[in-house]
Amino acid sequence: MTKDWKQPGKILVATDLSPKSGLAVARAIHLAAHWRARLYVMHAVDDVPLSSFGVASVQAKAAATEMERQLKSIPAAASI
Repeated sequence: MTKDWKQPGKILVATDLSPKSGLAVARAIHLAAHWRARLYVMHAVDDVPLSSFGVASVQAKAAATEMERQLKSIPAAASI
């Protein structure tokens, strides 16, 4: 018995913002553009205690800036 394959409407990709994970993000972008799917990008972090909420906030903003920079560097990202 075979199942009918259904084109995905949503794609989730996780990244730690390393160069290798950038390859996975790029692939997810191309798949989302090809399938006209909604793309969700999640930033994963190490499980390390933070000294304060302020430190966490600064790190989160820096990660968001880096993620946005990586996404803008992939032309296909503009179409999704």
